[in-house]
Amino acid sequence: MPKTEEGLSYLYEKGVLTFRSCPVPVRSLNVARIDAGGPIHEIRVAFDAYGAPGSRFYAIQEIILPDTLRVFPKFEAAFTKISQLQLPASCKKIS
Repeated sequence: MPKTEEGLSYLYEKGVLTFRSCPVPVRSLNVARIDAGGPIHEIRVAFDAYGAPGSRFYAIQEIILPDTLRVFPKFEAAFTKISQLQLPASCKKIS
């Protein structure tokens, strides 16, 4: 069963946090605060970036990433509302 955070539903397995749906608009997302059950090394988005759910997700203006992140997610659409993004030193790959 997916858990929810900031209006997003997600699943966590072996270091990978996968966002499953976005039922409400999200303006701020603190991924570092999510208690997924283990360290978050990679983030994935498992819903279409276009259409209503995608537009709600990509309205994010602020995103805080965990210090354990190794892979920055490959997104189908750019975050056009974010003015500044700081990647943790642990991030070694940007898709």
